[in-house]
Amino acid sequence: MDAARHQFLLSIPDQLCVVGFDDIEQASCSFYDLTTFAQPVVAIARQAVTWLGESPSSDRLEGHSVTLHAELAWGSSVRGV
Repeated sequence: MDAARHQFLLSIPDQLCVVGFDDIEQASCSFYDLTTFAQPVVAIARQAVTWLGESPSSDRLEGHSVTLHAELAWGSSVRGV
């Protein structure tokens, strides 16, 4: 966002909409007010630990798939949709 604003002189969100994917603390700072996806980090970690505990001791783990729901945290970096 900094480069878009300062180096390319783009107006956010008028000329460029920006969306993050990990809802870091800085996303909510007033200077950024980034729209971002809040991922269920605790649920992801729990699932990974469960899979590791269920896997036999080997160098390779079987592939797994799970669907977890993220929430969209609206900021001002995206124009109203």
